[in-house]
Amino acid sequence: MSENQEQQRAKALLKKYLLKQCNAREQEIVEAWYTGLVSQQDAVPVFTGKKERFAVRRSIHKTLKVALPPPAKARILRLYIPYAAVSALLLVLGASWYFYSSGAFIMPRKEILVLSPAGSRKEVTLADGTVVLMNSQTTLKVSAGFGEKLREVSLEGEAFFKVTKNPEKPFVIHSGRLNTRVLGTSFNISAYPEMERIKVSVSTGKVQVSEGKDHLLAAGMLADQTLSFYKKTGKHEIKTENTELIASWRSHKLYIDNASIEDIARQLEHYYGVEAELLKSTNLKNKYTIRFNNESMKGVLDILSALTRRKFSFQHGKITIK
Repeated sequence: MSENQEQQRAKALLKKYLLKQCNAREQEIVEAWYTGLVSQQDAVPVFTGKKERFAVRRSIHKTLKVALPPPAKARILRLYIPYAAVSALLLVLGASWYFYSSGAFIMPRKEILVLSPAGSRKEVTLADGTVVLMNSQTTLKVSAGFGEKLREVSLEGEAFFKVTKNPEKPFVIHSGRLNTRVLGTSFNISAYPEMERIKVSVSTGKVQVSEGKDHLLAAGMLADQTLSFYKKTGKHEIKTENTELIASWRSHKLYIDNASIEDIARQLEHYYGVEAELLKSTNLKNKYTIRFNNESMKGVLDILSALTRRKFSFQHGKITIK
């Protein structure tokens, strides 16, 4: 059997499983493969990188490469595989069209947690087609029942969203004390818990931001508008800025945006994936803005030393700021 035939066969089997049309033997095959894939914590796998997708594709083909018996009487499932997981497998196999069958998409039964570790970035595509590019040390939680009434996610860290338009089902991002609500647009949210502010930057479309459920901060932010919310004071400000520059981390560029020494230290941790230690607590109220391109770490630290009149250095796997 050719590679393409195997792929089509695997697609068809996973689709039958989602539609609850599998016979007993087919159910056993899918469930046995999935049981061997996921951890005992029952985490839903997220497949993002090319190597991951290739490995999963080969695993699917290897496991499903058996002669299926004639259809048998269906039985009750012993193992309930999250729809989002099997849907992710269909995406791996190239069956992204299945999410949009009859104008609907598959809703996860459980909350899905996606992590982007230190020093890396991760891109994920949600069930509605929304693309989320996650910065280093970022966590995205996709709510159970995503898309049933609302499309709700929670963000801790930083991410750029390209939201698929759906006027009937608003997309809502919970990030700390802020709720960002859109219908279909692209924007960046920086919401690291250790940073002094949460910042929403709009690239296209229209965005609504509120604090909690009732305190509306911005009814309709447009392209190149930003909202900065300061956690300690609860104050916010709306500006017109270069939002592409703010989100330049997507192209691996370091942009320090009106940041204190403490926030610079945290940003360096996110960018390089190493610890940054602030040794002297002086001039903490001063703010700095600077854009870097492809400078080496040493070059970046030397420039920051000159800009801030502090000493930035990297030794023994750690950045220190004196």
